[in-house]
Amino acid sequence: MKASVRKTYDLRGVYPTELNSVDGYALGRAVAIVLNAETVVVGLDNRSGSKRLYPEVCRGLSESGVVSICLGPCTLDQLTYAVGSVTAGRELPDAGIMLTGGSDDPRVTGLKIIGPEGAALTSHQIEMIRLVTQTLPPNNEGTPTAGCTDHDATEGYRKYMGAVLRGYGVWPPMAFNTKLFKVVIGSGGSEILKALLGALRAAGGRDNITLIPMQANPFSPVMSTPDPQSNTVRRAMKSRIRKTGAQMGLAFNSDGSRMVLYDEKGMMVHPALVGTFLAATVHAKVGKVMQAAVSHDAVYPMMGMSQHLNFPLKLSINGSAPMRSAMRESALAFGADASGRYYFQDMWWSESAVLAACITMQMLYFLDEPVSGMVATCNDTLTLSDEYRFPVHHPKDVLSVLQTELGRAGRTGTARVGDDLVAQDMGMPPLWRAVIRKMDTDACLSLRMEGTFNKDSMQKLLEGFKTSIERADAQCSDIASSRK
Repeated sequence: MKASVRKTYDLRGVYPTELNSVDGYALGRAVAIVLNAETVVVGLDNRSGSKRLYPEVCRGLSESGVVSICLGPCTLDQLTYAVGSVTAGRELPDAGIMLTGGSDDPRVTGLKIIGPEGAALTSHQIEMIRLVTQTLPPNNEGTPTAGCTDHDATEGYRKYMGAVLRGYGVWPPMAFNTKLFKVVIGSGGSEILKALLGALRAAGGRDNITLIPMQANPFSPVMSTPDPQSNTVRRAMKSRIRKTGAQMGLAFNSDGSRMVLYDEKGMMVHPALVGTFLAATVHAKVGKVMQAAVSHDAVYPMMGMSQHLNFPLKLSINGSAPMRSAMRESALAFGADASGRYYFQDMWWSESAVLAACITMQMLYFLDEPVSGMVATCNDTLTLSDEYRFPVHHPKDVLSVLQTELGRAGRTGTARVGDDLVAQDMGMPPLWRAVIRKMDTDACLSLRMEGTFNKDSMQKLLEGFKTSIERADAQCSDIASSRK
């Protein structure tokens, strides 16, 4: 298994060149050893690589003496529910494994691993799992599903979601209300659509909403671009929303851990603003001054609204695992970041795009104005850019050079977050933030920007980043050549 498979808080790589079935078996055994697990819940998204790894991970677990509760295709919050609740009449499971690539290229798959009651694993534990795989004996062929117990958590999850939504005051009985509401759903897999339908029915809101699939076949495998903020999804959502006359759209990644809102014009709404509205709903349920966990990249868009709604923000570092840990330690009810991940105490401090989507639909259902009008009152100047990609020869080295260069230029908040470089200038207007990401599948860097600039200012800033990236790549290439 290549070292590049190990990310900061999960294990992920291109199938089968970086991560294959043999690795899946070894990873199953390594998880059992490192976590000293007796019972593990396993689920997967609809990626072809995930389907290949799934039986081998289960076999590795079972041959290590672990009881594997196999959910089959599911969403990440369904897996979290199964780990956090008594499953199949047993005690609480020790861990959960989701085979997914999240928002990455469909060729990418991997393991998201959670501990007891949905607790996040540390980066050290992830590295230990990878290292243990290198010490194990060769894979022996066996029965792929030996020792696995198939379990359908759908009904329990549906009832639980219904109870949580009713607790938030979402979708109370509305026999008097005949308003029809159309929502375009762009999902990375059929399980997300099924989970949405089940949660809405359980909460009593299904009859008032028509869910319209963005793609022709809603039960097709993962979309070619499962990133809900990608240019491809943006264009498809805009076209479908305008064609159907829908009031809004919701796009998800392949495991249902991210959700992005699109207004009635097909324009993407900043996820941090959606996080503010969701926090207000949770705040109303909590009934006291609530502190919300927010990642560094979501602070600026949420700051003004949170002060207006009278709940303070607790800053957390970027990343799903640190966010969940920070929320659990402080017993916070809600958390959000700028990528469309929303965390709820009621979901064991884990991400639940399905819960966030149901609350968002209910919230916007009762609006007398279109979604774009509501957003305009909170976000009259925030501009979001498309994604730009720049081919480079040495992506990781270029990020290091850029970090140094931006630091010298006085860009506040410049920091590395895993394989990402986050640069922002919040000192004087125009305020802006840029995320530069190393792609897993291609030798290129991805750039997205947001800020209070107009399009001309954004274009000027983009040209500056392009020049810096090209200069840094040339510098890294010269260094690599001199070492030969």
